[in-house]
Amino acid sequence: MNTQTAAETREHIYISPFTDIIEEENGYRLVADIPGAEKELLSLTVENNTIEFSAETGAEFNENNQGMAQDAVYTYRRAFRLGDEIDTAKIEAAYDKGTLTITLPKSEKAQPRKIAIENH
Repeated sequence: MNTQTAAETREHIYISPFTDIIEEENGYRLVADIPGAEKELLSLTVENNTIEFSAETGAEFNENNQGMAQDAVYTYRRAFRLGDEIDTAKIEAAYDKGTLTITLPKSEKAQPRKIAIENH
């Protein structure tokens, strides 16, 4: 007799999603593809100059979908080390149709500034 529950028999698959890193004038933008994830199951944390995001999604097996593992849990997870020039208090994120966009602004002291030249 098999006494395992459905949750105990689920296969767990970890995925490191493709992520574009784009440098902009005032900071960086991370754009990650995490299809199938629901916004409510997304997690984004910053700790010790590391930003990490993760999302869990499930997939049910059916005979027409042979590419998916039977009754599996898929976890997207990716982490990046942040430089000291990032203002971690001003990080923002948005999620739309399978794409997570994270804005990493540079701190004011890390941004270029113009210095006036005076006459003496």
